[in-house]
Amino acid sequence: GEDVDIDNISLTDEKTFRLCQEGKTTGVFQLESDGMKDLLRRLKPEDFEDLVALVALYRPGPMDWIPDYIDGKHGRRKPVYLHPKLVPILGKTHGVAVYQEQVMQIAREVADFTMAQADNMRKAMGKKIKEKMQQFKTEFIKGAAKNKVEKKIAEQIFALILDFADYGFNKSHGVAYSILAYYTAYLKT
Repeated sequence: GEDVDIDNISLTDEKTFRLCQEGKTTGVFQLESDGMKDLLRRLKPEDFEDLVALVALYRPGPMDWIPDYIDGKHGRRKPVYLHPKLVPILGKTHGVAVYQEQVMQIAREVADFTMAQADNMRKAMGKKIKEKMQQFKTEFIKGAAKNKVEKKIAEQIFALILDFADYGFNKSHGVAYSILAYYTAYLKT
């Protein structure tokens, strides 16, 4: 008997987050699989950004980094950065690349890629175009050298980017999925 104005609900509702933290999310968009329920219980999302990161991480590319993200969030692991240029890019996500935009920013900061180059690299990675990726790797290593990033470190950074590219989300996609997930969790609560 209660009217709910879904466009104006609080995105900080404690009961909704408690439901998520307990993994009681059957029927909740994007959050109802057993794997996601387990992840919710381990992550213990406290705010909307946590849900966005969770939805973005639960994909084949970045999935391997979920334990690092969770341990970073809970202070059990100090983030490791291959180069100081990565700190401002990956700091809010506990040293883990969660979003495509971060990969593009890494290419810009480490290897001086233009926005267009970084976006083209992101697209090639997403489509797994091997010849293009080899070309981007060469350009990345060359650009990193100009920025005084040693070759070995640049290669490691590029390898991390490549792993992420299996199925990384852009942040806006993660936000759109998470808003629907939050709304359905709120309504369930």
